[in-house]
Amino acid sequence: MDSSSSTAPAEKRRRRPPLACIACRRRKVRCDRKLPCQNCVRARRATSCAYVPDERIEPRDDDDDGSGDHRAGQGFADGVNGRDPHHDGVVSMPYLSPTASHNSASGASPEQLAERFPRLMMFLKTLESDKNSEAYQALAASKALGRQIKAARVPPMLTMEFGKHMPSKDLADELLEAYFRTFETVYRILHVPSFRLEYSRYWLNPKGAREAFVIQLQLCMALGAVLHDNTFSLRSLAVRWVYEARFWLLQPSEKSRLNLSGLQAWCLIHLSRDVCGIGGDLVWASAGTMMRMALYIGLHRDPVHLPKMSLLAAETRRRVWATILEILVQSSMDSGGPPLISSDDYDTKPPGNYNDEDLLRDTTSAEPPPPKPITTFTDTSIQITLLKCIKTRLDIAAYLNEFRSVTNYDRSLLLNSALTTVSRSLDALVRVYQSQQPGPSAFQLRVIEHMIQRYFLALHLPWLGSAREDPRYYFSRKLCVEIGLRYHKEAKAHGYVGAADGTFEAPDDFGRLLICGSGGFRYIGTQCLLTATLELLWELEERMDGERSLGLNESPGFSSTPAAATPSTASTPGMSIGLILGSSGQDDEMLDALRHSATWMRARIRAGEVNIKGYLFTRAMLAEAEGLARGANDEELRHIVKERGVEAARDALNLLKEMYAALGNGDYVAGEASTSGRTRTPRYTGMDGAQVPIDETAPMDNGSSGDMSSDWDWNIMQDPGYNLNFNLSLGGMDLVFGNPSMY
Repeated sequence: MDSSSSTAPAEKRRRRPPLACIACRRRKVRCDRKLPCQNCVRARRATSCAYVPDERIEPRDDDDDGSGDHRAGQGFADGVNGRDPHHDGVVSMPYLSPTASHNSASGASPEQLAERFPRLMMFLKTLESDKNSEAYQALAASKALGRQIKAARVPPMLTMEFGKHMPSKDLADELLEAYFRTFETVYRILHVPSFRLEYSRYWLNPKGAREAFVIQLQLCMALGAVLHDNTFSLRSLAVRWVYEARFWLLQPSEKSRLNLSGLQAWCLIHLSRDVCGIGGDLVWASAGTMMRMALYIGLHRDPVHLPKMSLLAAETRRRVWATILEILVQSSMDSGGPPLISSDDYDTKPPGNYNDEDLLRDTTSAEPPPPKPITTFTDTSIQITLLKCIKTRLDIAAYLNEFRSVTNYDRSLLLNSALTTVSRSLDALVRVYQSQQPGPSAFQLRVIEHMIQRYFLALHLPWLGSAREDPRYYFSRKLCVEIGLRYHKEAKAHGYVGAADGTFEAPDDFGRLLICGSGGFRYIGTQCLLTATLELLWELEERMDGERSLGLNESPGFSSTPAAATPSTASTPGMSIGLILGSSGQDDEMLDALRHSATWMRARIRAGEVNIKGYLFTRAMLAEAEGLARGANDEELRHIVKERGVEAARDALNLLKEMYAALGNGDYVAGEASTSGRTRTPRYTGMDGAQVPIDETAPMDNGSSGDMSSDWDWNIMQDPGYNLNFNLSLGGMDLVFGNPSMY
């Protein structure tokens, strides 16, 4: 018989798609097909309830570039998109980047969020439906206050005259020094000695300064203002400076700013918008414009291919191009868009290992002074270090954000291996730098770690949900938890909780950046928080299942006293002693990280964040974790979550009232319920004592990355920090933690 004919019947066979969830199919019980189903809820396994989609919905394309087996000799950038025999249970699907924001095509439903945090979502839905409750009133008032606070930060009118809002020289010196010791040591944008010289001339004759210099100076001070104190008290002034810079770019004669000085201003504007939270969700689009401007003036070509120029000019071009590459890859990870460039699109060499003073010793001599050895720490060493792994990071960003790509664990592991290899070499180089004087600062070390570890997290977050049921992905689960715990441990050492009572370390530069900064410096902390929280809830639920199997159904002394009131060093009832194989044995550490994160979220509101949902959500997660650790039953857990959620809403509203009054708007008066049950318009007491209504329909600050226009939408894909994509084993579902952006 012909071999082809013998295989024909097998090809025509069809398999009825399964309708029950994975757990019910395994137990061979009837499933109600809900998410989560009642069987999983009763078994306290709601967080693992998942379904298998019909593979026939999206048939594979044999000609797809992602198909085929991995062949020996292929680089890690080529990856593996085919399905190995040991991955037959994983359904490939269009990839949703774990860093993607609201521009992602795949949205999240409330059921998907409820799958991981069912009690929290039940509380939030109850809160949403009861419009007369205290929590609802607090959220409504907070939303109205947030609109007014954001509107008050926008400059009322911009003029063509720049530099009219300069602070005193003493304050300007402080802000500029804060920028030079932090951001400029990582993103090499300016030649510091030349800038300082022009800065000293500016104070002798402010009217004679170049407009481009004034704009650059104001942007440097805006970035320095983020690190000025723990509450970002100069936020309004920083916002004005950024708006003036953007207005300067839009002036007529745009071509006159199409030069290196203009691109330096572009880089500073991008960093200022991202760090200060001014249109941060749109920086990926502006990064593309900046890249095209750089290509237009030839920054993608190494100076050796251009007409002869001084060493200072050549090295400045290389530094600015390296900064643009860093901005492109970071904005890609923050927004979920492609990086728009690859290593084949430029031939500019890395900057030389020079100190800034070295560049002043040469003009256009035939033999410029050679750079220092790579093992010698200089003003440019950190930028060079990050640039050594730019190709790998571009490959990862392209893989994560390519809309045609499919999730494939083999390819993720290949990219993880490549990133691990380059990270080890960078770690060895940084250790050499640390042995020198002067060496890298604590801020530089933490920023390097922050920028590299986020790529490990992004590669493995899609597989975290699968890891609970499928041991093949245990490595991803372990890695995500370790990164999350390490992040919060380091952040705590830098004072990111912002406590002023002496309980914790006072915030240093990096700690203030986590408290007052926006963009990736908040997203990663939020992702690490959710990763550690999910692992903690999983372990506590599994431990309670073990106790139930032994007949230990009694609650071991439930108390309404929050566990946060006890010292973190004390033993917590229900915590693991690390005897169970597969358990992290770090329950106390994860619970402490969750407590500190709640304090961190509160500190961010004090620093000007106007959306309280993240704080409320974190406090509710903490309440659930503490209740599970004390052995609370379902009814007690619902009570705890509701109680702590109401407390968080009340606390956050009081913080917003203080923030609103500090802007000179008077005292806020919450809305009152009318006889019809509807809430009247909230009002505030003006400076003249009159009651003024708060306009909840006032236009939002278009320069901010916040989106408070949607009512109580807890899972919109608009906060990359809450956007964790979970590719469930055998489920093929995108699970995201969505929350409107908190700026």
